[in-house]
Amino acid sequence: MVKISVIIPIFNTGKFLNKCLNSLLNQSLTNIEIICVDDGSTDNSLKILKSYENKDERVKVFTQKNNCAGAARNLGISYAKGKYILFVDSDDWFEEDGFKLLYDKAEQLNVDLLLFDSIEHKINNQFKERKYFNNNEDDFSNLVFDYHYKNNKLVMNSFFVPWSKLYRTKFLLDKDIKFSEIPLFEDMFFNVTVTTLASKIAYYPKILYHYNRLNSSSITSDIKYDAKALIIVDIYKSIENFLRKNDFYEELEFNYIFSKIKEYINVLNRIHEDYKEILFNKIKEDFMNLNLSNKDIFKNIYLRGYSFYIKVLNSNSYKELNKFNSLKAIESDITHPNVLNADYVDADYVKSFEKTKNNINNLNLFDKDYYLNNYKYDGVLDPLIDYLCNGAYKGYNPSERFNTKFYSEEYNITSNHLVYFVNKGYYEGKIRINPSVNNIRSINRLILDDKISNFKETGISNNSMNEEIIVSLTSFPERMDDIKYCLYSLLTQSFKPNKVILWLAYDEFPNKEEDIPQSVLNLKENGLTIKWCENYRSYKKLIPTLKEYPNSCIVTADDDLYYPIDWLQNLYEDHINYPNNIISTRCRDVQLDDENNFKKYNQWKVATEGNDISYLNFPTNGAGTLFPPHSLNEKVTYDKLFRKLCPNTDDIWFWTMAVLNKTKIKKCKKLTPYCTYVNPYKELFSENTLWRENSKGRNDTELSNVLKEFPNIKEIVIKDNPKNR
Repeated sequence: MVKISVIIPIFNTGKFLNKCLNSLLNQSLTNIEIICVDDGSTDNSLKILKSYENKDERVKVFTQKNNCAGAARNLGISYAKGKYILFVDSDDWFEEDGFKLLYDKAEQLNVDLLLFDSIEHKINNQFKERKYFNNNEDDFSNLVFDYHYKNNKLVMNSFFVPWSKLYRTKFLLDKDIKFSEIPLFEDMFFNVTVTTLASKIAYYPKILYHYNRLNSSSITSDIKYDAKALIIVDIYKSIENFLRKNDFYEELEFNYIFSKIKEYINVLNRIHEDYKEILFNKIKEDFMNLNLSNKDIFKNIYLRGYSFYIKVLNSNSYKELNKFNSLKAIESDITHPNVLNADYVDADYVKSFEKTKNNINNLNLFDKDYYLNNYKYDGVLDPLIDYLCNGAYKGYNPSERFNTKFYSEEYNITSNHLVYFVNKGYYEGKIRINPSVNNIRSINRLILDDKISNFKETGISNNSMNEEIIVSLTSFPERMDDIKYCLYSLLTQSFKPNKVILWLAYDEFPNKEEDIPQSVLNLKENGLTIKWCENYRSYKKLIPTLKEYPNSCIVTADDDLYYPIDWLQNLYEDHINYPNNIISTRCRDVQLDDENNFKKYNQWKVATEGNDISYLNFPTNGAGTLFPPHSLNEKVTYDKLFRKLCPNTDDIWFWTMAVLNKTKIKKCKKLTPYCTYVNPYKELFSENTLWRENSKGRNDTELSNVLKEFPNIKEIVIKDNPKNR
C-alpha cells in the first residue's frame, strides 16, 4: 500500500531537481510514490524526470502543456494512490526522516490535515523559520483541533502555501477540494477550503521542509506582477462566495477583510505601472460593493489597512490615490486632515482612534525618546502615530515596557498588538506585555461588565445566625472605576454574609455618593452598604467595622481582588469548627533564624498548603481573613498607636494584636496563595500600590516598631516555633 503520494509541479527547475528528488527518494519511509507533473518545461527538467522514472518505479512522470501549478497539482491528485498527500515544489527539499514522522503522527491522531514547520533559505546564507504556532503555547503531542483554534488563525493567514501540510487523500476527494487553475495565487482558495472544512487538524512542531528562495524564479518579492495579477479581486470574490455558501462568513468576516485589504495593498504596490490603474478601479469597485454585516469590523483592522480603504474610496484614480500617499507622511497616515475629512471616513472610527491614543498615553506605554533612539525615526509624523501605522507591523516596540513580538506570540494577536492591548487585552487580563511580567491571575472585565449590568440578585442574607457575618473592605478614588468587579464577586458568594460594607473616607469623597460611579451605587440594590469614616487609609477595611460591630464575625477583603464563589463558605465552615481562631485564606509562614530572630519579611514564603494553627501563620488580610468577635487585643483600634508604629502595614498591626490577645491563626482548609486581580496591570506597573512601597523594606521597619513596643510578642512566637517545643 502506498502511504504517501508526493505531488510535484515542475516548470524549468532542472537546476534544482536532483536535490529535490534525492531528498524524497532517500526517505526512511519507502512506501511512497512521487508524482511529477511537468508543466511544459523548456529546459532539461523533463529529461531529468524521465531518468529518475527509469531508475525508480516509485517515480511517475506526467506532462501537460504549460498551464499553471494549480492544474499540475490537480492532475497529480487525480492519479494519487497514497493514503496521504504531500505537495512539494520542485526547487525545495525535505528532511530525510520527515515522511515517516508525519505519517506516524497522522496515523496516531487520525487527522485530515497535519501541519508542520519549514525553513526559508535566502541569499547570503540568510534563513527564516516559518512556524505555525509558538511551540511553548500548548502540548501538541495529542492535540487535535479545527479552524477555530487560536482565534481562527489558520484561515486567511500568510500560510497560503500548500506545502508544509500533510493531507488525508480521502478528505480532499470527499470534499472535492481542488486548486484554482489560474496563473497566480492558485493556492489561496485551496488553503481556505482545506483549513475550514478539515474537522481534525494537528500540528507537528518540527522543521521538515526547506523552502528555496535562492532560485531566481522563486524570488518574487522584487518581480513586478503583470496583468495576470488582476485576478486577485476575483479570487477574493470566490473565497467570499465559498465562506457564505458554507456558513463561515459571519464568523470569519474579520479574517477575510483583514486578508483582502492586506493583499490588495501588496499586489497594487507590486503590479507593473501599466496595470495599476486597472487594478485600482477593480479594488475600488469591490470596496464600494462591500456590505459589511459588522460595521465595527474596521475598528479592529490595522490602521494601514483602514487608511488604504478610505483613501481608495475617496480617490477617482490611482493617480489621486498617490496624492494621498505623498502628503510628506507615510502612506498609512490616517491622521492627516485630507484623510480624516474625506466622505467615507467613519466618525466613530476617528473617535476610536483618538481613544486608543489616549489609552496608550494614560497607561504610559509609548516612550517617544525610546522610539526615536532605537529606530532612528526622523519622519514628520508624531512618533506615536508612526508606531501605530507603521512601526508596529515592522515588529518595533513602543517602549521598553511593551514587547511587541512577545505579546503577539503570548496571545496570538494578529492585529496591531498595542492597539489590541489598550482597547481589549487590558480589560481581558491579557497583561503579559514583556517576558518579565508574571502570569498573574486576572478576570475578563469585558465579560463581567454584561453580568454586572444585568445583576438582579440579593447578595446578602437576612437569616439570623448565631452571629452576624460581615464582609468589610475599603477603597479610594483611584480604584472606584474597577471596584464594581470586586463587589460583584462578594455579592455572588455561595454563602451569603449578613452585610457587605464598603468604607470610604470623608476627605477623599467630599461630595459623598456624588463622587461614586453609578455602577457602584447600583450595587446597593443588591445589598451593598456604603459607610463613611475617618481616613485610616488601609486600616479602613477593619477598624471602623470593629468599632461599630464589636460582636460580629468580620471578614476582610481588598478592593483590587476578585473572589471565588466559595471563598466565604470555606472561611465560615472552618470558623464553625475552630470558633476561637482567626481563619485566613492566604498566609505567609513567619521565619525565625537559628537565634530566634525574625528573618526579613520577604523571606516569609506564602503558604501553598497546610491546615495548621499557629502564631507563625501571618495573614495577608486582603485575600480574606475571618476575625471572630474579640479575637484581637483591645489596643487594636488605638489609632494614634497604629499610626505611629505601623502607618502603612495594617497586616503587621492586626497580626500583632492577634498574638497579644493569644489568638492563634488557622490556615483555611482551602488556601488561595495566588490571588485573582481585578486590574493586574495597575498592580504591576502603578507606583502607588501599597505592596510596592512595603516591599522596599517598610514591612521590616514597622515589624521592628511593634516588637519594640510589645517585646512579649517575640516570646510568644518563639514558644510556638516547632523547633523550640
